[in-house]
Amino acid sequence: MTNISYDPSKREKLPTGERKIGYLTIGDGQAPVKEPNPPLEARDRKSLLNLLFWLVNTREGNDFLEAHVPPSTGSGTAIRESMRTEFINKFGILNVTLQDALIDGHFAATRWIQANKDMPSASAATAREENERVYQQKMSFVMWWLWEDAMGHDFSMLW
Repeated sequence: MTNISYDPSKREKLPTGERKIGYLTIGDGQAPVKEPNPPLEARDRKSLLNLLFWLVNTREGNDFLEAHVPPSTGSGTAIRESMRTEFINKFGILNVTLQDALIDGHFAATRWIQANKDMPSASAATAREENERVYQQKMSFVMWWLWEDAMGHDFSMLW
């Protein structure tokens, strides 16, 4: 138990019945319980932060990424359009450059993993290095965008 010594002559009684001592307010009984995180406001439900959380930390997001594996060659136009639609409809990601960075990052990461599986060949090492550079560049842009988004408004979650 902690004992706090204070000068009772400096105590001030508030109209609510609480006592104020210096800058501390001491109330009777239990403090009201606050919800640790209120429900997300609509503007925060559709955000890059929520999209990234969904992709990385939910089974549904992981299944989405696994269902959208890029082809070994070509641009994967149908896969790109499917991912864009999900980004727009579910998370409100309207910026095409950001969509491209997310998709290209996912494609590069998937191809990097495939190149690691084919590690013994010299062409796989080149592919691995190339895809690693693309992934780093795209994810750097996404992290910058995330920072911009976070600084742009007060997020409704308590951190």
